[in-house]
Amino acid sequence: MSGPVLRYDNGTDWLEAAPGISKLTMRQLVALDSDLLSVAHALAVGQTADAHFTDGEGNVVDWRGDVLGLTVQQWAWWKSRLWQAARDEKIDPEA
Repeated sequence: MSGPVLRYDNGTDWLEAAPGISKLTMRQLVALDSDLLSVAHALAVGQTADAHFTDGEGNVVDWRGDVLGLTVQQWAWWKSRLWQAARDEKIDPEA
């Protein structure tokens, strides 16, 4: 992977999108919205350089191994930030 890492922070959780996400096709990215959670999660993990999520009690959630430990809001936010990264990376002239 090369290029800048795009970081998104919502005040409690954060993630860094893997460089090169803008090079994925729409066909590949649409898998983020797959009905099969395992497919969507595998793509999200593969396109995330690093992240940090906590549960309601402040415990760190294993975002790589336990997608079900995330809240629905966290999962939706993660996927939306990856879509945003694909757009931002392509728009950013330094990307």
